[in-house]
Amino acid sequence: MRPIAVGEGWRRLVGKYLCEKVKDGALHLLWPYQIDEARPLGSEIGSRALRQWMEKNDSSPVKVAFIIDFANSFNTIDRDAFLRAARLHVPSIAPFVEWCYVAPSRLLFGTEELDSATGVQQGDPLGPFLFSMALQPILLKLASLQGADGSRLDLAFSYLDDTV
Repeated sequence: MRPIAVGEGWRRLVGKYLCEKVKDGALHLLWPYQIDEARPLGSEIGSRALRQWMEKNDSSPVKVAFIIDFANSFNTIDRDAFLRAARLHVPSIAPFVEWCYVAPSRLLFGTEELDSATGVQQGDPLGPFLFSMALQPILLKLASLQGADGSRLDLAFSYLDDTV
């Protein structure tokens, strides 16, 4: 079972406002490794780049495309990772993000109460941005890796939880 809930309308409204407020900064912070954030047609750019790469390398015996779709990733991403990233990179929204995520949220399921203690809550307008900030250090590390011959990855990017 995974919680698909984000509290009150006011919280969603504030989250949407903050997304708009940090849009330009998100692009600067995450592009080109995160093609989903604040970039019009980012997914189109990524899919075309991958398609062109595959066409160029289709007969190569040493080139392979590796695509990962993380299972249940939004619900399991480390909250400490995106809380740290918010404090470091977007301190203007950090107090709101901490208010929403520093302690487990109580979710109501009929008469039952569930604690949401990991990940971003689905339905949170800030969720994709917070998830992307937590994933960014991994993508930067991938992009910096070098083979024994000094070669690097041809492509390293992500569209939310789908990573190439």
